[in-house]
Amino acid sequence: MVDPIPPLSPELLERLEQFAAVEAGGALRFISRAGGAIELDQLHRFRVPGEADASLILRDGENNRAVFDWYRDKGRIVAGTYDATCDMVFTAWAGDLGKGLTSLMTAADTATVTALNLRAQAWHIEAGTVDTSQTTALRAGRARTSATSSSPASIAAA
Repeated sequence: MVDPIPPLSPELLERLEQFAAVEAGGALRFISRAGGAIELDQLHRFRVPGEADASLILRDGENNRAVFDWYRDKGRIVAGTYDATCDMVFTAWAGDLGKGLTSLMTAADTATVTALNLRAQAWHIEAGTVDTSQTTALRAGRARTSATSSSPASIAAA
């Protein structure tokens, strides 16, 4: 016979409250404040002169106008209608894959992700880089085809 589980005491509940989830995005900050964290003092992910500085200014919110101007002057900000922008993203992605590069499309909402994914799937089918004889049913009734081993990853993500 198993002993019954004792009722929770107010002391236990208070202790559990101390271990509540860290705020969204705060886990690294929490670890850093706890001590012992190693922090980088140089940015290494940028190749364009000035981009590292621009990213830090953007992150810190110091001078948003200057950062906007920097990105605009480098051709990183492109304006257009919703349809034109989706076409630009897809065309750039397909162009990258056509050159043998790995490319990633991103979108701000699920509807746009779905539209870009459907276009990418149709592009892969036309290019012969997916096996349409094998499909898997996904959420919302869409089907996923199996990519061949030679096709590069192509994802649209929110």
